[in-house]
Amino acid sequence: LANSAVRFLLTDGLCVKPLDDFVEPCLELEHVICLDTVTDFKQTGLAHAKVYDSQDFQTLSQENLEQRNQGTDPAYMLYTSGSTGLPKGAIIRHDGAVNHIYAQLDALALHDDFSFLQSAPASSDISVWQFLGPLLTGGKTVIVDTETVCDPAKLFQIIQTEALSLVVLVPVVLKGVLDYVSQRSSQQRSLSALKYMMITGEYVSVELVNQWLQVYPDIPAANAYGPTEAADDITQCIIDKPISDNQRTVPIGKPLANLRLYVLD
Repeated sequence: LANSAVRFLLTDGLCVKPLDDFVEPCLELEHVICLDTVTDFKQTGLAHAKVYDSQDFQTLSQENLEQRNQGTDPAYMLYTSGSTGLPKGAIIRHDGAVNHIYAQLDALALHDDFSFLQSAPASSDISVWQFLGPLLTGGKTVIVDTETVCDPAKLFQIIQTEALSLVVLVPVVLKGVLDYVSQRSSQQRSLSALKYMMITGEYVSVELVNQWLQVYPDIPAANAYGPTEAADDITQCIIDKPISDNQRTVPIGKPLANLRLYVLD
């Protein structure tokens, strides 16, 4: 709250109470909107902010806010995994976030009402296009909890029964899914609706990509790379044939639309 200098905070009764002990200065915060009811909130840590709860909503204006954002305005802030010392928030602009989503939709030819798995936590940049991408095309976002992501059997069942078009997984989760499906028959492990399996978040081995293509030779793997500071993916390599065993690394491909990549020594 202090780093992002937000003016509005959307929260709930359970999360708002710790703000009583808020010691970090957060002078920019003007409105705390609690989506349920607030009880026993002394507001000692946020004396300058106005707190609303569900009982106040009927007195607020019903009019939509005017549209006043530009592409260069900040859209969101996420903390990077590469921070040293105190965590550092990377602020992403609207144009960067929107360009990433449309660039991926073009690169993967996902222009129809596709369905996407929301598997990443909201604190990661992957989650942004997981829940916004389908909404821009009239598609569907299927939200799963952490327990499901960590359970290969449950996760595979969701991918299969929800007829997902696109799934983005980190290598360790994908490995668990492949180990699970390798014990199923070819009919039981069918994923007829899946167009791509995207692997991202960390280094992926040649062995894992080839294992995927061995089980699903008709479903390409997409190796995506990009830092939080650059609005998620900046390069991508679509792999539809097994990689030679002599090759030690999986290519990260070429830049997505409207991006340039500078390789420095």
